[in-house]
Amino acid sequence: MESTRFNLLYQQLLEALSLTNDDSYEQYKILQHGFNNHYREYFAQNSHIWINYILYVFYQNDFPSKSMQQVFDNLIDDIFIMRGALSTLASMRPLTDDDVILVVQTYHRTRSHIADYIDNIKRIRSEVGVDEELLSLMLIKIH
Repeated sequence: MESTRFNLLYQQLLEALSLTNDDSYEQYKILQHGFNNHYREYFAQNSHIWINYILYVFYQNDFPSKSMQQVFDNLIDDIFIMRGALSTLASMRPLTDDDVILVVQTYHRTRSHIADYIDNIKRIRSEVGVDEELLSLMLIKIH
């Protein structure tokens, strides 16, 4: 079932980005369109979702007893990636509760079952060439 849900989400994301021909600026425009329209509309009505998600992450990580900076960086990475997926879906149509559930569940299932996922995120973070603490703040600001 997990792979079915992953494939469903993956196909939807590919469909939304299919017209870009791998042009990163065109992909950016699609993400911006989705974020500024249907994404914002949905989360204006459901602002509690990200608050609940953040509280859940803090609880799961026994925050602040674990490394506060690492928990914070992982949280920002996770929200950034999920927000991107949701914005991509929102570029095609209004978001639904099922979309949010699909993205969050699929993302976390993938994140927890791919052994080098976290290492890949850390590698990408280091390649950006921005101070580690500043990068998390920059990812929050991107919209």
